[in-house]
Amino acid sequence: MMQVPESCILYLASCILHQQNIHMNKLTLLVIGLSFFSFKGSAQKEKIEGTIVRFFDGLSELNPGILKETTTDDFLLLEHGEVWNMDTLVSKLSLPKGTKFNRVNSFKFIETEYKGKWAWVSYHNTADFTVNDRKRQVNWLESAVLVKEKGEWKIKMLHSTIIEK
Repeated sequence: MMQVPESCILYLASCILHQQNIHMNKLTLLVIGLSFFSFKGSAQKEKIEGTIVRFFDGLSELNPGILKETTTDDFLLLEHGEVWNMDTLVSKLSLPKGTKFNRVNSFKFIETEYKGKWAWVSYHNTADFTVNDRKRQVNWLESAVLVKEKGEWKIKMLHSTIIEK
């Protein structure tokens, strides 16, 4: 049987470990890279969903400025069988003087997707209203199409269907 010098065995072991290190480093880079893209995707979804939440904050605050900052100039709302634009929506925000109003929204996002500058989202929206000490809850199933304008997600179209209980 041929005797292999110890230095050769150490050299071969070193090469094998080095080769494994190269594979481990590539694997580590791949995992880090995928995590980065996953995080980036997660961050985009949070921004998209955040735009929806901010829009409804505008409704809660009866604030047309917030509504306009979260929507495109040609925003369209399909509200329970009616077609509204921003002017129609803003006109609905007017309450009689002295009316006490409170609205609290909660969301359960079903799906949020995006590709390039376009995004679409579906969610359940629940609003708890108090108007002059009278409480009411309304539930909707909604979907929205958003477009990225100057680095910001804006709602282009919102479709809203009341869920009757």
